[in-house]
Amino acid sequence: MTTAIILLILVIAAALVFEYINGFHDAANAIATVVSTKVLSPRTAILYAAVLNFFGAFFGTHVAKTIGSGIVDKMAVSQEVILCALLGAIIWNLITWVFGIPSSSSHALIGGLLGAAVVHCGIGVVHISGLIWKVIVPMFASPLIGFLLGFSLMLFLLWMFAKAAPERINKHFKRLQLFSAGVMAFSHGSNDAQKTMGIITLSLLTFWMMTLGDPGPDDFCIKAVPVADAVTVNLNDFVDAEGTHTHFEKDTAYVLSAKTGSDKSIKVEFTYKNGAFVFPKESGVTVDADGSTLTLTNPLLKADAEYTIMLKAYKFAIPVWVIFTCAVTMALGTAAGGWKIIRTLGHKMIKLKPIHGFAAETTAASTILTSSFLGFPVSTTHIISTAIMGVGSTVRFSAVKWGLVGNIVLAWVLTIPVCAVTSAGLYWLFSYFSGTPA
Repeated sequence: MTTAIILLILVIAAALVFEYINGFHDAANAIATVVSTKVLSPRTAILYAAVLNFFGAFFGTHVAKTIGSGIVDKMAVSQEVILCALLGAIIWNLITWVFGIPSSSSHALIGGLLGAAVVHCGIGVVHISGLIWKVIVPMFASPLIGFLLGFSLMLFLLWMFAKAAPERINKHFKRLQLFSAGVMAFSHGSNDAQKTMGIITLSLLTFWMMTLGDPGPDDFCIKAVPVADAVTVNLNDFVDAEGTHTHFEKDTAYVLSAKTGSDKSIKVEFTYKNGAFVFPKESGVTVDADGSTLTLTNPLLKADAEYTIMLKAYKFAIPVWVIFTCAVTMALGTAAGGWKIIRTLGHKMIKLKPIHGFAAETTAASTILTSSFLGFPVSTTHIISTAIMGVGSTVRFSAVKWGLVGNIVLAWVLTIPVCAVTSAGLYWLFSYFSGTPA
């Protein structure tokens, strides 16, 4: 129990460190353009972005659920896996920050989770469909959308204001850029803060799985079941605290546990899919023909003892305190700045004017907010970077420093595999020195 609590604390601490680094690493996403166009001073822009990052973190939990349960099997993840995933992502974020490369914190975390989970349980732990459609496809599609929308919006603005005086245009777009920068900061909080929420919630569920306590008011249980060599129960016989019989929800994970006195619970995890119960191999459960009567066998079961058989739904829900904590941590990280990457995006890639900044921020913010609503953990870095490239290309194609862009794209491509290998290595080292087989 003590070890489980220590691991939980370490994971939450590492997650908040990651969130803080994410804040200052990706601060450039929200404020690089508004600083480079001199619409706001750096200090004011950072405070502005920090406040809107905070409020953006409360914009739904779809992305958090994708990170926590849509990429790898949540019931096959340990605290050590989550900790190694976070450490791998933190290491990559710090390396890219030192060199001023705007890489993706989102993909760093996803890569870390994939690497450690595969070493822990094998490739079967990965939800291939979720990885492809919610990570890989958006990873390539969202930057392309950012470039094309940025290019198109900038062409439209140039056509619309072709006859207006440049001084007058800049004056109006300086005001508009205050709005677009704010929406960009809000959208960044809406997507990036949720990733850490998902990881912390996954860690809390893992801890809950390891330390199942007494039945709560929302749990179903059968008390005082006598044991000979096994426990036989019918899943339809479980009732909650109010005497209501079980109602199984489609595609929901459950935990069946048997406990006597203060002894450690014997746990069996299963899911309810397509009207049938699906148990993992070697679960110690025999299922009868109709699929509802189960025989639980385990060498730890004590003969002539009475057990409380408990049934808990394994639902992925983000606690309010997790949302608030992640929002505050990201806001503090954003307030710390991240000047190396701000200079890369706002000054080195292309020289921006207020109209360019407005077009890039509007494009990126709309793309990110749409992705957050759909539950896609996209890279805010990729999207704002390609939006700036698209906007800059309308001036002239050579106005964008494509050599620098090539270095950025290389970092994008390497992020997931490098973080996967790093976290896998960390997990292997942990298993080796702890004596636990990987």
